[in-house]
Order: sequence, then structure tokens, then C-alpha cells
Amino acid sequence: MTSRGRWRSARSRRTPRAQFRREIRARFRRAQRRRHASDARPTPRRCGTELVKIIEWFKPDVLIGAVGKSPGCFTRDVVQAMLKVQSAKGAAGGRPIIFALSNPKTQAEITAADAYAFSDGKAIFGSGTRFPEVVVDGQVREPGQVNNFFIFPGMSFGAMSCGAKTIPESFFMVAAEAVANALDAHDIEVESVVPHPNRIRQVAENVATAVVLAAQADGLAATTLGATKAEVAAELRKRMWTPPADRTRPAAPPNRRRSTVNLGELSVCERDMAQH
Repeated sequence: MTSRGRWRSARSRRTPRAQFRREIRARFRRAQRRRHASDARPTPRRCGTELVKIIEWFKPDVLIGAVGKSPGCFTRDVVQAMLKVQSAKGAAGGRPIIFALSNPKTQAEITAADAYAFSDGKAIFGSGTRFPEVVVDGQVREPGQVNNFFIFPGMSFGAMSCGAKTIPESFFMVAAEAVANALDAHDIEVESVVPHPNRIRQVAENVATAVVLAAQADGLAATTLGATKAEVAAELRKRMWTPPADRTRPAAPPNRRRSTVNLGELSVCERDMAQH
């Protein structure tokens, strides 16, 4: 019992159809995890603690760095080991995916230029802080910034707009797929794993639409925004806030001293805040 009466689980409030769909998705997620994860932890006795040895033992397709304190730890030998793993898989192999997600850029496990150079341009690269474009064999590459800002604005907007009763884990998979589906022809041409940040509003709309449709399908939406993807997107577009065209900052009162800051002494984040 609670102050509001008898406690009921969220499962008991779902319709049988929605509950069945959620169970199927949960089974699929568990199967995916078993397929891509390993229960055996690396030990010195089996493959040592060196990253190259671990790669040779587990033969991963994706290498994600989130160390935060060991810049440059994805060395040439590490990248070459990822290439050898894919080559050994034959037709089942592909291009190694390498994400250096540590922020700021000075803490990245590898730079975009090195990732492409060490792999002869074969690596599919993404980073936590956006790197400048790199020319590889005459082709321009624009490394994508793999960041959760592509997910949460649209996730929150969609959930709030339809009055979602809860935000299950499955919504984040739906949102991730919406981000991937937002890639345009230019993103694919320059091998960016995520859309360009200047299209964040479009990506957020796609994510919000996908979240609303998932909530409605699972019986978690308190408000139905539309029966089709187009109808939901149109309704969300009406609710999106658009900044006014005139964003001129009013002049400071004459009795207030405006402080000056040497932007060269600030970090990138602090510099952006000072300029705006």
C-alpha cells in the first residue's frame, strides 16, 4: 500500500497486446546481448591485460574507448589488430569500427587522422568531441560526433508530448535507430556515423516521432498524437519551440559594468559561454 492506494506494477496496467510486444522486444534484446557479449572476462592466464592481446582473443568488430585518462592508447598496433580480426573473418568480416569517446579532444584514445592513417582508411571512426575533416586517398571524411545530444532532446520531447507513463529501455533503441535513419546522402558520402550537429532539430523531430509511435504501440501514451508517422511528425512540429528571428541582446544598463574576458585563456566550453 502507498499514500495513493494499492500499489500496482506497470505490467498490470498494460493491455495484453502491448505486454506481448514488450516481451518479444525484451527477448530480442537479450538475444542480441548474448550474441555480442562474452561472459568470460580477460585474465592474464588467458589473454593477458594488453589491449592487443585482448583484441586477438575476443575478435571484436567494434572498439569503443571511454577511458577518459589515457589519450592515444589506441595505438597503431591496436588498430592493426582490429584490421587483422576482420581480415581473418573472410566474407563475414568488414571494416573495423573505432569510437574514441573520451572528452575533451585532448583525452581521445585516438585522433581521427591517426585512425584513418593506421588503418589505411579502412576504419569507420567516431569520437566524443568532433574532429576536423580528414582527406583520405582523395576522399573527404567527416568524423561523426557520437554524443547523446542526438537522443535526449527528442526523447524528452516525444515522451512529454504524448504523456508517456514511463520510458522503458526499448525507447532508447528506437531513438538510436531514428538517429541512424536521419543520415542523409552527404553524411554517408563522408562516412559520418551520425548526422551533422547543424541538423539537430531535424534529428530531434525524428527521434521524438519514433518515441511517440513506440509509446502508442506499447500502450504507454496517455495522448494519441496520430495514427501514422506523418501525422505524429506534423503534430510534434506544431509543438516545437522556435527561437525568435530577432535575438539581439539588449544593451546593458548604464550603471552596470561589463566585465571583459580574455577568451584565449578559457577552455572551449567556457569560451563558447562567454561569447554567447
